[in-house]
Amino acid sequence: GYSYATSLRHKFLSGNIALSFMYALVVLSQIPHDWDFVVPYSYEFPNPMAISWVDILYVFIFIAVLVFMLTMIKDITGDMTNMEDDKKMNYHTFGVRLGEKNSKIALQVMSIVFIVLAALFLCIHSDKMEFIHTLTLAVIVIGPMIYYMVMLAKAKKQTDYNDLHVFLGMIMISLIFLMFYCKYLFIFDFSGSIK
Repeated sequence: GYSYATSLRHKFLSGNIALSFMYALVVLSQIPHDWDFVVPYSYEFPNPMAISWVDILYVFIFIAVLVFMLTMIKDITGDMTNMEDDKKMNYHTFGVRLGEKNSKIALQVMSIVFIVLAALFLCIHSDKMEFIHTLTLAVIVIGPMIYYMVMLAKAKKQTDYNDLHVFLGMIMISLIFLMFYCKYLFIFDFSGSIK
């Protein structure tokens, strides 16, 4: 944490990638906690309750990628908040290096990638969810991201970027909720029995 704050934080992309990677690792670190739920599938003796380690890895890796992307977007938005001060301190942050206009374009592109990945994840798991659950998750994760893109296009002042930075923190909470909800779907059905 100290190294990030004192050196990487002020370098182009290095700090953004390092922080995003750390957040993604936090998600992946949850995998061992769910390993006990693995029920091997046997072709000789089929078990309808079987769940493979591939299923568990798939969920966590996909969520980790989303967390990585969202953290990148959030951290670069934070760079935009401090851009004027970073220029005075001769820091080479994302915003300073690319400028406000190009940074906003990059953030829009990353946001689109995030939305596509989140939508793909929900579509893949739609067979395990009721429609209302899929719609709810789309509203609390994808909906706010679309709103972020709209407000980012309008942002001009430092306070605008600061508000967006805080807003992205709320989306992160929604993404964490998505992780635990999908984990529940993979391990338990709605009656509480192991899949």
